[in-house]
Amino acid sequence: MSKDDKKPPEHHHQGSVAAEDEALSLWLGQQWVRESPERIELWQMFGRKRGEMIHHEDFKLGEKLDVEQANKLANDLLASAQNDCDSATKESKYQLAIIDRNRKSQPLVRGIGPLQPKRAYAITKAGADDDDEDESLNLRYAKTTLDECRWDKQRHDRVMDGMLLLQNSLIQDLRRDRAELMASNMAIFQQLQDAQDRALDRELIREREKFKRTLWEDGLRTVRNILPGFMNNGASNGTAPNPPPSNGNGNGHSTAPVKDYGASPERALVDNFLYDCEKTKIDIALFGDWDDQDGKLVQIKPGIFSAEQFYILVGVRNGRFPAEALDELMPDSGQKNAITEEQVKKAGEAGVTEGIGMAIIQLVDLRKRAKEEAAAAANGTIHETQKETEQWPST
Repeated sequence: MSKDDKKPPEHHHQGSVAAEDEALSLWLGQQWVRESPERIELWQMFGRKRGEMIHHEDFKLGEKLDVEQANKLANDLLASAQNDCDSATKESKYQLAIIDRNRKSQPLVRGIGPLQPKRAYAITKAGADDDDEDESLNLRYAKTTLDECRWDKQRHDRVMDGMLLLQNSLIQDLRRDRAELMASNMAIFQQLQDAQDRALDRELIREREKFKRTLWEDGLRTVRNILPGFMNNGASNGTAPNPPPSNGNGNGHSTAPVKDYGASPERALVDNFLYDCEKTKIDIALFGDWDDQDGKLVQIKPGIFSAEQFYILVGVRNGRFPAEALDELMPDSGQKNAITEEQVKKAGEAGVTEGIGMAIIQLVDLRKRAKEEAAAAANGTIHETQKETEQWPST
């Protein structure tokens, strides 16, 4: 028989140890149901940070923990925690950590507390009686309370000093802002008073400018009204070109009554073009400057376009020339009054925008279509004549 067989079996007395914290004992017992932990540790806690480890216990692999052992382990942990709390003489918290290799690297933790101290300070001097201990404790408590009051007073004084400095700065800023605001209001009031005093003068100046503008516009309308007279007598005095006849050929002068050819798209486009030139003040650059001398218009400054070309445009606008007279101005007409490429380039440089030039573009398109329609109509008439001739027998 071996020595182990001769050793008497150990007897465990179940439930002989009363648990101070049954919930903690039950929780510890549950940790050994499936697997046995390796180590258990008890730590001080300050907020969420750990302090010192005040208790630990290691366990063998496969060791089981019965109810009595769980109660004893829980009581030992609580005793260690309570002893540390009594030593600190203040409310304390603790954390229980169970380390197991088969679990995650992060240990399983459980909080304990807060615990309250159950005994006073230890005797500082050997042989001191209870009265001395109570007196020493009261003095320390009074000193601590006095220090806290002094610290609170100093902090209050610093805060009040900062508040007073801030309030003084705000008062100074408000005074400065008020002074600047008053000065600004006085300046604005003075400017407003001056503006009201000069209101009548500004009104007189505005009326004078409006009168000048009215005279200028009336002058333009007067020039536009006397242009028909310029076309009638311009050729005889040599100051303006001779008007072309209705067919656009020749330079003769007719004394017959002036004929009005009525409204037409070409007439409207020419009128728009000349009006836009006057409105944008580029008419002098395009057609030259004219002056009324003894009832006759005389060109005193040449423009980009010749007097003959200007004469044809004005005649069509006023209805004195037919729309066919504009064919002489077409670039491909081959006549002497045809608008050249150089004139078009200079007109663009003088300020003829795309919107102003659109009237000329549409005018050219109208005249091209009119020529095409006239040519088609002429061809149709010739074919009809030939057809009628073929129907009659020759004599």
